[in-house]
Amino acid sequence: MYKRQVMKNLHLQDINPRVCGMRDCASGFTVGPNIRDHWILHYVLAGKGTFVYNSQRLELQTGDIFVVHPGDLTIYIADEKEPWSYIWAAFDLSAPPAELIESPVIRAPWASTLFLRIVACDQSASPEWAVCALLHEFFALLAQQRDASARPTSADYVNRALNDIHSHYDQALRIADIAASLGLDRHYFCRLFHQHVGMSPQDYLVSYRLEKAAELMTMHHLSQKETAQLVGYSDVAAFSKMFKRKYGAAPGEWQKAIDPANE
Repeated sequence: MYKRQVMKNLHLQDINPRVCGMRDCASGFTVGPNIRDHWILHYVLAGKGTFVYNSQRLELQTGDIFVVHPGDLTIYIADEKEPWSYIWAAFDLSAPPAELIESPVIRAPWASTLFLRIVACDQSASPEWAVCALLHEFFALLAQQRDASARPTSADYVNRALNDIHSHYDQALRIADIAASLGLDRHYFCRLFHQHVGMSPQDYLVSYRLEKAAELMTMHHLSQKETAQLVGYSDVAAFSKMFKRKYGAAPGEWQKAIDPANE
């Protein structure tokens, strides 16, 4: 069986599918040598084969994924006795997910159903989007597998905390709750945060809220009350006091100074 589907180039920024397909190989069937300008994932559904990656020979079996990296010389050869069947997906890829497939071979027996869904996307009205979504799912599962065996670093904890602040600064966000969501003691978390960011998490939260407030007043000409509510302050007087401490003027005065039209 040989099945191949070429996709429309939607020029997606993170994962841009090109083509996918499935092949049942004859004994000794060989592809290459080739040098590709894109990424290809091959999932071995059954059988065995050899993946030659920059002159290195790797013997593969059912449940393995072999990865073709852009610019590398590759050959793949079906086993003489148990020739393999595989599904492939070719795509362009941006930097963040690419780090997950740096290795030329990934052991992933859990991915069989996902790759069967990829090759079945020719039944979809929008196969490009369907394949893109499934590749995102694959990378999410791959990251989960990697992270499950890796102990978070202090930088990981701080990055998660920053993401929490950036996503929820407009809500009643407490530092104790951030620490608890990370499974860390509050005092230990504050010490880690200060080491990496140079200020306490509370000071960072306040500073970030006030920067967003200044941005809102500049771009949308909002009132002091409206701005306070949008950056997480229920007390307008407290917001005004903190804003003046950071910018040297009360919100209304500051807004008039940068935009006289607000007079």
